[in-house]
Amino acid sequence: MSNKVFARALNYIDDLRNRGKLSFLRNKNLIGTDIDIQFRGDYLNLYYKGASLLKFKWLSKNTYEITISKKYLEPSKIAWLQDKNRLNDNSLKPIRKNFKQIVAQLKRNIRYLGKGKENAFEQIFIENNCNVRNRPSFIVIDRQVVIPGSKDRLDLVAISKIDGVNEYRLNLIELKYGEDKRIPKVHDEQLEKYHLRFKNDYPNIAKQYQAIIRQKMSIGLLPYLTQDISISKDSSTMKKIAVFGNIRDDHRFVEQARSQFDENTFYVIQNNILEESKMKKCN
Repeated sequence: MSNKVFARALNYIDDLRNRGKLSFLRNKNLIGTDIDIQFRGDYLNLYYKGASLLKFKWLSKNTYEITISKKYLEPSKIAWLQDKNRLNDNSLKPIRKNFKQIVAQLKRNIRYLGKGKENAFEQIFIENNCNVRNRPSFIVIDRQVVIPGSKDRLDLVAISKIDGVNEYRLNLIELKYGEDKRIPKVHDEQLEKYHLRFKNDYPNIAKQYQAIIRQKMSIGLLPYLTQDISISKDSSTMKKIAVFGNIRDDHRFVEQARSQFDENTFYVIQNNILEESKMKKCN
């Protein structure tokens, strides 16, 4: 996101606060508690089960664009929407009035089509690491991040506290589910490439994420953060993390991936594979 676009986007945040004209976009009574909202300056993405349910973009203070993937307008059409919709405050009224029904139908369409195991794994991972009851040490602040200069997307960006200082680091996270053939090259072809892009523009990226966190806190999207946080200005604090789901630690794909890792790269296995050695007896 350019600095110009980002600066302009700061003017829109009031519309999303309580009683703002666009607060319906984040109203849990309308969208439910299973929607993940990502604020990206001049547009919002609403995600459901790993799928982008809709994209809401500010064209100006009073004109907007709502984009929905054509495939999610099937099998049931949405009476008030096409795949691309240019709107103003007046034409937005029926959508605001019927937003609960619109979101419910899009959810049904997405469930009907399905989104694949990795997307479902990503959504569950985000929900578990955004649940205050789990006291997460990693807090997801962005997903499906467009990498400048390419068509690639980084799965997740999360922040975590740096030991010994009152600062947080950025963690670049890629998720892979099952025996994904991309696992052996997850570092060299994804994490390392994304890390270099972030590092080359780190001051600007850190500044933007700092502002996005504050914006999210101001409209209640990060309820587990109770005080202002500071992202480190040192790019060397970043970590690369590979999260592998439903695969054994000794699988050859994981071993091949580990052979590429450097000192700033970490991995974790999130399994539903039952192992005798992991079972605990309750007395």
